Amino acid sequence: MFNYKAAVIIIGGALVCACASAPERAPSAQASMQPQSIESLVAAARLDPAKKPRVAEALMQGQVLVIPSPHDSTPGHPVLLKFAMPEYEFIPVFSDRSTFDQEAQGTGFEGQAIAMDAKAFASLLSDGDVVIVNPGHRPAMEFKASEIRQLAPQSR
Repeated sequence: MFNYKAAVIIIGGALVCACASAPERAPSAQASMQPQSIESLVAAARLDPAKKPRVAEALMQGQVLVIPSPHDSTPGHPVLLKFAMPEYEFIPVFSDRSTFDQEAQGTGFEGQAIAMDAKAFASLLSDGDVVIVNPGHRPAMEFKASEIRQLAPQSR
């Protein structure tokens, strides 16, 4: 019998390792044309941690890419895939398709990210969840679920 939990942990570990070893890259031409791209905000937050909330604010203004759990999700009802680290589990979220494609290369998760709007993403988070934005970039930008929910667009 196939142990899905062990497979998810192994694949998750591979994703974390691959992301941790991913080299820093220059922002793409498209990202550099955007005055407040996620990448430029992350770079600013690395230099000044007081700017970290601006990363989450920008992320929650549009669509995000997430990896749905292949075993717990059903059509129209995704369950966010969590990856185990020694201290805690985290949910990776990606600011754009090219970042996901680069970070997922060689992990077995290629092509599995789905786009969803910020409000839907925030609604899927549980109180104890930790979200890491573009986890292959160092240092990682971690947020608590409460920080993300606070910034999600409200019902119109």
